[in-house]
Amino acid sequence: MFASRVSYRLLLGLLLSAGLWFTACDPDEDFLTGDAVAIRFELDTLRFDTVFTELGSATRSIKIYNESNQPIKLDEIFIEGTTGVEFIFNADGFPGGVVEDAIIWDNDSIFVFVEVTIDPDQPISTSPFVIEDRLVVKTGSKEQSVLLEAWGQNANYFPSRFNRGVPVVLSCENQTILWDSELPYVIYGEIFIDDCLLQVAAGTHIYVHGGIAKN
Repeated sequence: MFASRVSYRLLLGLLLSAGLWFTACDPDEDFLTGDAVAIRFELDTLRFDTVFTELGSATRSIKIYNESNQPIKLDEIFIEGTTGVEFIFNADGFPGGVVEDAIIWDNDSIFVFVEVTIDPDQPISTSPFVIEDRLVVKTGSKEQSVLLEAWGQNANYFPSRFNRGVPVVLSCENQTILWDSELPYVIYGEIFIDDCLLQVAAGTHIYVHGGIAKN
């Protein structure tokens, strides 16, 4: 009888404690929501900077910060899906398409893991080289986003895969540069050609991403 009474009291105490814990940890009225939410992304661009030479998949992560003194609730986290390339994500342990009501506690952060899968063996006419999409966080009428940037088929990137927004002067003192690779050439960034002859072999594929200028 004594053991049963103790077990009953212990069970009742655990139930009361659990009820108090849930009440304390999830009061909707304590969360900032909608337009009142302010977040900060760890990065403005999440880059998958591997040139895929076979069916490729890569995973990167980014943090979303809540720097306020009050917990927040995010309406939606999703990927725009404007490129036709498969980006998938997991936000704080919850897989997308759309993650709703994600919570970030005060002065805390959550991880978002993003994965991209690209088939570089598609025909050159259809295979993407530089793929861009956006990871979007919606709170009320506000949308904040991070650029997702991935590299597709194996190619010759010129001047390099890291020259976005960095002008480069191509100068070879009136010499000749020959492009004759079977792989396509992707011009990425801004190139200023000065005293240089570029000779391109017949059948060479050239793609431009980010602007080209001739001086």
